[in-house]
Amino acid sequence: MHSVRLTLASLATGVFLKLYPTRQLEGIRVVFTDLEIDRDVGITRLKESLHVLGETDRLKYRQVLRYVRTIYVWAGHYSSANPPESINLCSAHLMSSTQIELASVLVHEAVHLRIARQGIRYEERLQERIERRCIREQVSFLRKQGSKGVAMAAVFESALNSPWWTDEANQRDIERLVSDARMPRWMIPVMGGRRARKS
Repeated sequence: MHSVRLTLASLATGVFLKLYPTRQLEGIRVVFTDLEIDRDVGITRLKESLHVLGETDRLKYRQVLRYVRTIYVWAGHYSSANPPESINLCSAHLMSSTQIELASVLVHEAVHLRIARQGIRYEERLQERIERRCIREQVSFLRKQGSKGVAMAAVFESALNSPWWTDEANQRDIERLVSDARMPRWMIPVMGGRRARKS
């Protein structure tokens, strides 16, 4: 019964997402669920970031094109992988990041998708190892980008000291999303979070 509910939810989500503006970029479907941003600018920034990636790291460029089939540009405050083959890209990151930083985010999330494709689940006991692997490949790309990339790589590596992958951090992210979007509190469990118990 659980699988039937998941299938129905997936179908409903698919139909709903078809209502949003969509573009194609190098075989990747880009869906703009944040309707407030300039989509022409957004798609240009994505194109430029993919160009930088392709010019400086062909292997990681090919991996992004292989594993990322859809990019959802959304108004959430973080970017994340959404296995099996899509990522949620924070619209603020898209519109304000440098080309190399944005390209490195695509690298990071593509590694998540590659790991998931190998049947490795994002379980609590593996989360830190998976994130360290994604960061390792992200900074490997950044270090090929000159002094700015090297400095950026150090920032991403230092972020490992503040674990964003824990269940508690995920709960905080969901709470913030619900609050920022002024969504009803009953949406928290739908998004994978826990509603606060009344004492």
